[in-house]
Amino acid sequence: MKIVLIVIAAAAILGILGGCAASQSKAPVPASQPVNAFEQYVFTALSDAQAGLAATEAKIKSGELPASLTPDYDRAAVLYNTLVSLLKRYDAAYRAGNDAQAMQTEISQDLEDLIALGLKLWPERQTAPPPVN
Repeated sequence: MKIVLIVIAAAAILGILGGCAASQSKAPVPASQPVNAFEQYVFTALSDAQAGLAATEAKIKSGELPASLTPDYDRAAVLYNTLVSLLKRYDAAYRAGNDAQAMQTEISQDLEDLIALGLKLWPERQTAPPPVN
């Protein structure tokens, strides 16, 4: 339950990144239907993060956001790309019937880190919607 709440929060807060997708990043594409609710929430969060990264990159380039945020943006882009790769591996492992718990934990931790960077890049969006019960 805690992981699902983290992912729900990630989906809501990652919009904080405001459209974030490094130009080299590609949106994750599920092989077909997500294997479970966890994968669906992560996919949604990554879609939101991609949009946030694109907006952040544009705002840094335009000077609307300070260039001092570039290292945080770069770290967020690396986390995003790592999460895309992990989600693909998680999907394959889960579909193959393998234990994917370690990957699920790693995905959750990386999402938390990405959320923290999102809050740093977009501090005015620190209010998250109430948790879903």
